[in-house]
Amino acid sequence: MALASAEVKAALATTFAVIYDSTVAQWHDFWRKSFICLPATHDRPFDESFDRHWLYYLYGMNTCNRGKYPINANGGIFNVQDGWQSWGSMCWWFNSSRQTLTPVFERANHPELADPYCSMLTRQFPRINMVAAQHLGAGQDAIWIGETFTFDGPEVLPEKDKPNAGMRSDWETRWSGTMRKASSRC
Repeated sequence: MALASAEVKAALATTFAVIYDSTVAQWHDFWRKSFICLPATHDRPFDESFDRHWLYYLYGMNTCNRGKYPINANGGIFNVQDGWQSWGSMCWWFNSSRQTLTPVFERANHPELADPYCSMLTRQFPRINMVAAQHLGAGQDAIWIGETFTFDGPEVLPEKDKPNAGMRSDWETRWSGTMRKASSRC
């Protein structure tokens, strides 16, 4: 509660002029690093203009991806495909985010846009290391990153619920093929 109150007080103490000036400076610096104009297609309709697509993409990424948590691969706040995705707003796809977003940020000269994604994963390291040990019997340096994950990482089992040595865990049973074979009959 104290942290939230401090944030509100700091926001109320900031004037519109300060917010406006910092926003103008941030966008000026942003476009200075990555603005492109392709005259051959720039004046064409949006669906035929490569540079306008590029600028729109970067605008969306910079607008949505400057906070503590990264944009979701499902379109963030700019989702225009049949509304919100059914898999939830607090889940990230490891493969999708890593393969489709991060390389584009580097090519656009904006590696800082990958910072929220990388820092979210880094904050999860203690948990994904513990899950690797609990579920997979992996060593102390191993991590396990699922295909989808929440902002705080996977659930860590309490000590009393850890699988006993020599017994198969629920995770091992699930992925050994036993459950897959049973579910394929449905």
